[in-house]
Amino acid sequence: MDTFDRLEQTNARLKERLMRLAPATGKFETPLSGLTVFRFDEAAKDDNCFYDPAIGLVLQGHKHTVIGSEAYQYGEYACIVNGVDMPSLNNILEASREKPFLGLSLRIDRALATELNAETPPEASSGGVSYSGVSIAMVDPDILDAFLRLVELLDDPAELRLLGPMVIREIHFRTLIGPQGGCLR
Repeated sequence: MDTFDRLEQTNARLKERLMRLAPATGKFETPLSGLTVFRFDEAAKDDNCFYDPAIGLVLQGHKHTVIGSEAYQYGEYACIVNGVDMPSLNNILEASREKPFLGLSLRIDRALATELNAETPPEASSGGVSYSGVSIAMVDPDILDAFLRLVELLDDPAELRLLGPMVIREIHFRTLIGPQGGCLR
């Protein structure tokens, strides 16, 4: 199976799960603190918000975000890493009741990111230094897969309690060693 086929299959499974977790338009907190699901059934203009440090994914739809003087447009298969608290202006560009905008976000655990950064040899990290505080890139298939496993754990509280921290650690690690690692560092 090639990389894009793997992304498509994993993304489809995540979208199915998110449609159950977010049955209507809105922002939904999950039983796992720091994991949030987003669904918008129509395009929306000028939503001011404040981004906490997080690793986010867009699973369906398109969005336009302005942070400071920088504008970003991104959609399905985008991974957004924001390493610092920052205000933003957002517009959902593509969403409908039949095909809603779907995304999810995992709050960055700063202590965990610091610990992993200290344990990771410099040659393992492919991400440069980021000064803007935000990075948007195509999601790595391993990160998308880890998010799917994390969302699947929501169905079993005992497994979530025991395995959830390991998957969160994996997501942080894979982000740190990937092209967006500089933003996390």
